[in-house]
Parts: sequence; C-alpha cells; structure tokens
Amino acid sequence: LNKSDVFVSLKMFMRNYYLCYIIHRQISMRGFMNDTETVIILKALADINRLKIVKMLSTEEEMCGCRIHEAFDFSQPTLSHHMKVLCDAGIVKDVQGGKWHHYSVNKEKMEELINVLRLY
Repeated sequence: LNKSDVFVSLKMFMRNYYLCYIIHRQISMRGFMNDTETVIILKALADINRLKIVKMLSTEEEMCGCRIHEAFDFSQPTLSHHMKVLCDAGIVKDVQGGKWHHYSVNKEKMEELINVLRLY
C-alpha cells in the first residue's frame, strides 16, 4: 500500500463513520427506542408463547386475560408471568377491570420497533 491508498481508505472510513454518527443522532432526536429497549422487547418476543399472545392480542382492540388463558395449555400463574414480561417490555398494555386484567397491544411501541428493525 502506498500513502495515497492509505489516505483514501482513511478518508472513506472517516466519511462512513461520520454518516453513521449523523444517522444515530437523527434517530435519537426522533424519539426512537434505544438499543437496550430494543433488546428487552426482542427478548420478550423470543418466547413462542409470548409471541402467540401478542399475535392473539393484535386481532382485537382489547382482550380479557381469561380469554387468553383459555387459548393456552399452561397455568394461570404462568400466564401472569408472560403478561408481566410483555407489559414490562412495553409492548402490551394492562388495564385491571375488577377481577380480570384486560390487555391490548401497545401499537405505538410496536411501530417504533418496526422502524428500528428497518434500519438493519
């Protein structure tokens, strides 16, 4: 390699680094979720039962926990655990109505996730 090749390579690296920096700043300013939040959501969705629950919830505006429980072959405490993980990740909203909880998909959070994943 001669000096001009090294200079051109360094110049291209710096330009690419700068462009990545600009894109990262623009994403941060728009209110996209950060990497940690993205990982938490993806971990929550990595479980097949939780993924099925989110798919099920996406078909209706709101669903009672009892209806979700009927669709699965696990105990009520297991359902509660799955719902807590989804709610803590921010992709499911929970409203308690008397004895039962009513759940819905957090559409804004799911749209944010889709937008972040489009960057990759």
